[in-house]
Amino acid sequence: MLAFSGMCRARALAAGSAFLVLVVLLPRLALSAPTAAELYTMGPGDDAFSKFGHAALCITDDRSPHGRCYNYGTADFTTPVPLAWEVLRGRGRFWVSVTSRSDMLDAYRAGDRTVYKQVLPLSREAADELAARLARDARPENRFYTYHHFKENCATRLRDHIDAVTGGALHASPVRLESTFRDMVRAGFQADPLLLLLSDFLIGRAADLQPNTWEAMFLPEILREEVSRRLGARPEVVFTRKAAESVGAGGWALGGLAFGAMLGAASVAGLRSRRHLLAKVGLVAIGVVLGLTALVVDAVALVSPVRELRGNELLLVLLPTDLMLAFMSSGRGRMLRGYLMARLAMLALVASATLLGLLVQPIWYPLALVLVMLVPVYFRVAGRALAP
Repeated sequence: MLAFSGMCRARALAAGSAFLVLVVLLPRLALSAPTAAELYTMGPGDDAFSKFGHAALCITDDRSPHGRCYNYGTADFTTPVPLAWEVLRGRGRFWVSVTSRSDMLDAYRAGDRTVYKQVLPLSREAADELAARLARDARPENRFYTYHHFKENCATRLRDHIDAVTGGALHASPVRLESTFRDMVRAGFQADPLLLLLSDFLIGRAADLQPNTWEAMFLPEILREEVSRRLGARPEVVFTRKAAESVGAGGWALGGLAFGAMLGAASVAGLRSRRHLLAKVGLVAIGVVLGLTALVVDAVALVSPVRELRGNELLLVLLPTDLMLAFMSSGRGRMLRGYLMARLAMLALVASATLLGLLVQPIWYPLALVLVMLVPVYFRVAGRALAP
């Protein structure tokens, strides 16, 4: 009887202990939700640094039940000129920042940016690994990186992490695209004539290669498309931009070049007069426009270690020596004729090399601009001097 009583007490004690364990652990088990990962991609904004969109990854877990978002596109945008110079020099300093999902979405709503969300279909282990990778990147010793528009940016960093935790799903079987890197840059800058003009003149032949789908994921929109196609994560529109994309004020730059071309034509008309004042003014304008443009292109190719900015075939079209035209306006026509003959001969060689496929950049627009300015002057100067 005593043995039976002791057995009952032991069973009661065990049952009570088990109940106590369940009471303590069940709430914790209920709160231990699996890690979830969401990819957010944003459409372009109005400022220059937002023309290609943006991307961020948000993690939801026990640590952040309302979501924490990792943004690899953080930089000091309050100083755009120094930042642009550092990017040009190949040492742009960007870093990963962490914010709540609600704060991030509020910021992009305030900026009137279209926002897409994709829930990544990851296993618990893959989601945990992705969260660990992002947290490691956010540490003070790891958070900074050197920005490169095509290779190291807010989208490529996320691409690499998602690819790693999915066993190379984004990297597998890349498809070569018909568009070139230059085409993609031009599409991003199409609403801003100045940025479009600068990209056409400053970006070299390396940008005329055709990327594959893996390389093209430097663009957030391509990343979104590939994540949807390869992982089955359909994009959901969170917010839609209300205003139309604003057109930049860079049309003044195009207007300045057009004005220079008109002055070139005016110089031809001036050559018909005896005083030649208009011709001299026109020739000075042509020399300044072409010469300064060439100096900018040369300077960028010289100071930048970025491959896409160095090998620029426009160095054969735009020459700083055109600045001498401003000084030739006061002399006799012999020196001017000789210079123009050499200049046009060089442009003919460049055009021939382009037709033969030796040069790959789309140089016809800059080439036509130079010819519009120089050819009329040459044919008029060929028979007379500028000065009386």
